[in-house]
Amino acid sequence: AAAAAAAAKRGSVVPPASGTSSGAAGADGAAAPPASSPAVESRVTELQQQGNKAYKAKRFEAAVDDFTKAIALCAAGKVPPQLHSNRSAAFIELGQPTKALEDADACVAIDPRWPKGYSRRGNALHALRRYREAQQAYEHALRLDPENQAVRTSLRGCIQAMIEAGAHQSF
Repeated sequence: AAAAAAAAKRGSVVPPASGTSSGAAGADGAAAPPASSPAVESRVTELQQQGNKAYKAKRFEAAVDDFTKAIALCAAGKVPPQLHSNRSAAFIELGQPTKALEDADACVAIDPRWPKGYSRRGNALHALRRYREAQQAYEHALRLDPENQAVRTSLRGCIQAMIEAGAHQSF
């Protein structure tokens, strides 16, 4: 568990638990390897790394595609939250905040103690102009990680957006 927590903080893939089988068939009709097999774990890691590289290169559609493929390979209930978190960030860059919010919510559901999930939720809600909810998400992230300056900056931006929206919007 400590190794998984450390991997989560680094943004690394946390491999699915051993002994789980997806029971799915491959494209050729042959049984797919178990979701926890080393080959599948390796492919998930590879896809996550490809997605991270695509994101850094501002190829956000490719990043979404890589993260989506990695998520699909994971056994039900065994998706590392980083995959949803990273895909959420890519969806924000693509101007798709509703999809980003879905991934942020999935991230929070997987690991409600991981602050980045709430940060991603705040980013998506901010983009949707749901400022009060965004503020709450950022504040939750800060309760979990009080020293996170990026979240503090996002919270300040959210509060500024609320002030600027003023009477133009009901919060």
